[in-house]
Amino acid sequence: MPLKRDWKLGDAEGRFASVRVVEEIARRRMSRRHLADLARISLSTLEKVLSGRRSFTLATLVRIEEALGISLRQDAVPAGGNGHANGAGMPAAASPKGHAPDDLGNYSRAAVAWLEGAYLTVRPSFGDKSASYAYRTEIAWDVAQSLLMFRESDRLDQAFTQFGTVAVPHQSGHIYLVTNRHGQHRLIVVARPTITGEMHGILTTLMAGRGSQLTPIATPIVLAPIKPGTETRYGRISERDAAFKPYSKLLKRTIEEEFALFPER
Repeated sequence: MPLKRDWKLGDAEGRFASVRVVEEIARRRMSRRHLADLARISLSTLEKVLSGRRSFTLATLVRIEEALGISLRQDAVPAGGNGHANGAGMPAAASPKGHAPDDLGNYSRAAVAWLEGAYLTVRPSFGDKSASYAYRTEIAWDVAQSLLMFRESDRLDQAFTQFGTVAVPHQSGHIYLVTNRHGQHRLIVVARPTITGEMHGILTTLMAGRGSQLTPIATPIVLAPIKPGTETRYGRISERDAAFKPYSKLLKRTIEEEFALFPER
């Protein structure tokens, strides 16, 4: 049966395609603008499909496939693939159907369904010590790989947008959002949700400095569920912004209630 003109990839297939595109861009060391030009689509369209703000249409999918010379369809990836076909540190170990791999916690979808959704993500700003920095994180089940994945969007610094896997081990009672890009890791560790739904914890990452300098840094972080109909502010939130006080309150709670410890020296 021929595909309709308005055919679009589903959520899981769209995330799979996005991850493969980002992988190829990194592997070939090409810019997103260059790929957009090769695919004969606008840079805005490319950015939106990669961030999940817009679904892949058939035309967009085909043009990107032709530009990269690869298939972005899940059914085109051989079973087993390369052990981590999505480039986000996917484990090669097999797991029971419907369960995540053991090194992510061996969870079933039913056991972690409460984690799926969109979250306001807040941390201190690295560039302005008096401000907060906010963006969106989505956690969703990847049907093809039987595991939870997360993807960030609405970041001011789009080049540093992260995506990866979610580990939910039974032993620690914490949740881990893991990025592994060619051996370079970024890790978020948060406690189980509070009664109001927020998950508080710590982010360990690399902070970009002058030139190519990267410095390890650890900072408080909060993931708060985005409630339908509520206005959410993203970007650098200064003291003049109406969202500054509630966002600062979330971060303050992380430290005061010891969801994460930052010993003074």
